[in-house]
Amino acid sequence: MNTVLLGCLAVFGTGAAAVAGALLIQRTVPARVRYDFGMYGALTTVLVVSAFLLTAITMGLFVWLTINQASHSVVQEADAVLDLYWYAQTLDGPEEVRLRSELRDYTTHVIRVEWPAMAETGELHPRSWQLARQLRYEITHVSPQPGGATIRYQDALRAVSVLFDARRSRESLAGTRIPPLMWVALISTGLLVVVLPMLRGDPRPAVRVVLAFVGAATVAFVVFLLYEVNVPFTGNVKVTPAPLEDALRSFADIDAFWGHRP
Repeated sequence: MNTVLLGCLAVFGTGAAAVAGALLIQRTVPARVRYDFGMYGALTTVLVVSAFLLTAITMGLFVWLTINQASHSVVQEADAVLDLYWYAQTLDGPEEVRLRSELRDYTTHVIRVEWPAMAETGELHPRSWQLARQLRYEITHVSPQPGGATIRYQDALRAVSVLFDARRSRESLAGTRIPPLMWVALISTGLLVVVLPMLRGDPRPAVRVVLAFVGAATVAFVVFLLYEVNVPFTGNVKVTPAPLEDALRSFADIDAFWGHRP
């Protein structure tokens, strides 16, 4: 189902349920009780609303930091792949051809196979780990000549280390979710935010209905939005492999610069 349609159903469905609840309270709760809630329940309402806002903001920050860290890891991985591809151009003979080919295979597999699998299962693909280890094996078996080749080799070893660090970070973040306790706090305080205005609202049904609908729709929208961005690599707001796709396209430019062909 389309996410926008699902969101509209969640928001307006929750609002409609709140309207029904408000009308039910209007009929069943005595006017004196509602008056007492209106007179003495203001402080409680403020506390509940504050708790809901604090929980929602905390969850939003958690999601933002997770997505930001995931994006940074992908950029680091793409930069490491590009650095290794540049290094491959400085090699001679079979080592150069083999390393360039393995870098292309790795980047293509991550984009086309690992990324969809990671979004679905929350885990990295075993084949990508195998290709990454093969890259490390190829680099560690290079025998550089003294001088500038040794310096470039040290940079290549650092790039391999960055690549593996970025993969481990991405693996950790792929399974990151908002903690269940935060969801319990958000939903429980959200329910109170919806119910308390029903008890404290103006005794006229029209005003009570409007307050109930607006409060419930707002809470539902916040909950739905946080749910949609809960997973960093899936959903409508997600981290994409765009940096790796840019790196893969750059391989052709690097080959052209050095006068090679893929």
